[in-house]
Amino acid sequence: PYTITLNDGDELQLKNILIGEVWLCSGQSNMEMPLEGWGKVLNYAEEINNANYPQIRLLQAEHINSPEPLDALKVLNGGWQVCSPQTIAGFSSTAYFFARKIYKEKNIPIGLVHSSWGGTVVEAWTSADALHTIHDFDTALEGMKDEESRLKLERDYALNMKAWNQQMEKADKGMQDGKAVWAESSFNDAQWATISVPSFFENRGFPDFDGVVWYRKTVTLTKISGDAVLEYYADDNDKLWVNGKEIGGTEGYNVLRRYVIPANVLKEGQNVIAIRVHDTGSGGGIYGPDNLALKVAGETYSLTGDWKFAPGVSLKDLPPVPYLPQGANRPSVLYNAMIHPLLKYKFAGAIWYQGESNAERAQQYQTLFPLMIYNWREKL
Repeated sequence: PYTITLNDGDELQLKNILIGEVWLCSGQSNMEMPLEGWGKVLNYAEEINNANYPQIRLLQAEHINSPEPLDALKVLNGGWQVCSPQTIAGFSSTAYFFARKIYKEKNIPIGLVHSSWGGTVVEAWTSADALHTIHDFDTALEGMKDEESRLKLERDYALNMKAWNQQMEKADKGMQDGKAVWAESSFNDAQWATISVPSFFENRGFPDFDGVVWYRKTVTLTKISGDAVLEYYADDNDKLWVNGKEIGGTEGYNVLRRYVIPANVLKEGQNVIAIRVHDTGSGGGIYGPDNLALKVAGETYSLTGDWKFAPGVSLKDLPPVPYLPQGANRPSVLYNAMIHPLLKYKFAGAIWYQGESNAERAQQYQTLFPLMIYNWREKL
């Protein structure tokens, strides 16, 4: 290691300095996943225990976003750290294994600047001037300038989202003139597919489907002595009907549904439960514990097992969902705060692990990802 001495009358020494390659490591949770913690790699305990590489150095950027370019990078852990079992556990596993491979092949010091953020989109990591060349984000960038612009952006989004939902409902085969015909007790679902619940429907014969799906199940109740309770998880949004009566709806893939079904909606004998699920992407359906059941006044009626199932409308048959970038996913804000401060640094290259957060706009990503690459090559 080297020592650098700076002297303008007051002497400052920088010790334990290495000269080698420095790599920028960025992206979303794929890059951010640590060796140990919320993501654990295979044989993580052994890997951490063997991570004695004093020739590999680690720099962890803090999560921060900014509507304007910043000059100073905010970092964690006091700055550069030597790679060791004490420092590597919470660091990017992808970045670490990359550096270890390069170090073993080249036998030169490797520095890693880890600047990533889980769940983020590629346009957040791209400069505003680059994004303006394709015009897809001009409105969003304008909306970041002041509070009035931001509020207008939110109002426009709310109107666009309302119109899109109306269009989705109109295209849904289970809806006719605003009425949920597939939720009616008298509807004949004999030609529908059969699917096991709870499960993601992608794993039950409907791969690569995103959009609206319907579930129906008939349950026989022996007596009605009070309200019923039905709990389940749905990915992403849902509505519940019992005997044709709408009970309620919930948004959010990770929210436990707990619906109270009034006693006057139920009847002794056969009761029809219908659930409409709107899956916005990735896994979708009714999921959760295997003991899915309807509870009525101390009695438990299992709903686990076969349900009738049919797609209502595919997202492929609808226009793109209106998009409102927020927080760290606003265009250019991560470039401004976590990349722009590094422009004067000399990098051997960059590694990137991202894409899932842009999956719903895959066609646009064909333009965005190369744009970001060229942007970084020009700036860094």
